[in-house]
Amino acid sequence: MSRFQLKLMPWRLLGALSIVIFVLVGISTWHQLTDYPQQPTSTSRSIRYYVDFMDEMITRSQPSKTASTSDRVLAQANYRKISQVLGKKHYAEVNRLILKELHDVPNDPIAQNIVFSIPFTGSFGVHNIKVDIAKVYQCLVARDVQHTPFVSERSDAVNMLGHTLGTHDFDGHGPTLLLYCLLAALAVLFGLYFTLDYQRNTSTFVNTLPTSRFGYRVRQTILLVILLNIAVLGPIIMITLLVSLLPDHALGSLVYPITLFPAKGTVLIPLWQYFILWWLVVNLWALFLAGGALLFSLVSRNPIVNVFGLLLVVFAEPLQLLRLLPPTARLFLPPSYTAVPQMFFQLNQFESIPVAQWYATFMLWVLSLWLLIGVVMKLQERPRRPAPKQPAD
Repeated sequence: MSRFQLKLMPWRLLGALSIVIFVLVGISTWHQLTDYPQQPTSTSRSIRYYVDFMDEMITRSQPSKTASTSDRVLAQANYRKISQVLGKKHYAEVNRLILKELHDVPNDPIAQNIVFSIPFTGSFGVHNIKVDIAKVYQCLVARDVQHTPFVSERSDAVNMLGHTLGTHDFDGHGPTLLLYCLLAALAVLFGLYFTLDYQRNTSTFVNTLPTSRFGYRVRQTILLVILLNIAVLGPIIMITLLVSLLPDHALGSLVYPITLFPAKGTVLIPLWQYFILWWLVVNLWALFLAGGALLFSLVSRNPIVNVFGLLLVVFAEPLQLLRLLPPTARLFLPPSYTAVPQMFFQLNQFESIPVAQWYATFMLWVLSLWLLIGVVMKLQERPRRPAPKQPAD
């Protein structure tokens, strides 16, 4: 059965999807590599930028005019050590020295708001944000991360991938657009695939297989989603490795803490956790769209109608098709789950909704949809009662 199903897989569409993902992610990554030539977006450029900045702080007799003489001398000594160690690329020691400076001179506004916050304001733009610098470096030191925000925040390959998927995009326009493009491609893929049997005139043969139609479609969908993951994750991993092989760049660390700025304050999560959350959203959407395509195919065998229906679901939010519903009610519908990174970081409309809550809601929608498909198929398979015989004249 699996060999038969493999032959029916839409290999050309999966190949086209891989190319689309490679182009979309590649363009975003190339944009980060080339559009900021004067900023610290590579290892040597980052080190040179921050070493010069530290030297300037020492020369100008900083950290603060309001600090005591002993604090100024201590801070300058710490700046000098940080500059030297950073030049030697001892990143874990850089983190420890920065944390030491924050503890030695806790009332130094220059260190808190300018020197050590530059990597974060550089990543998140000019937004009025307040990051708990000490909390970030405590996390880095506690985990013994061999990377520092001075270098890794904008030059390591996994962090650049994070930029593309939404870890550093405070407004979330780019990552949301990427997700919309991916979901549109999935709508086309599933909309065409679940009407192929009718286009090839093989639907009657499929119905005669020694298995239930619902069980066959479930196995078919699982296999397709597995291949879909390979088609999507393959290009993403390839681009990440290619960036890490470029001169003056590194792979980075998946335990590097992402700094978030929701209303409740600075929150840190490891980079791998964000990637897992993003991957789960894509898979939930894949199962939801596959179920929608299958349900539409039970009503209409036209692939254009099927694809159009799925696209309406995907773009219901930007098309303002949900405006008749209250704003709070919209957040419980799948079309709202495209706002990256607002969903993960509890920003804007998702400020009061925990991540686990909207995940559970989305999973409930997927399960309900597939349960409905099973019921409809069962009803279609039920033999019709013969018409009552008419009495003879």
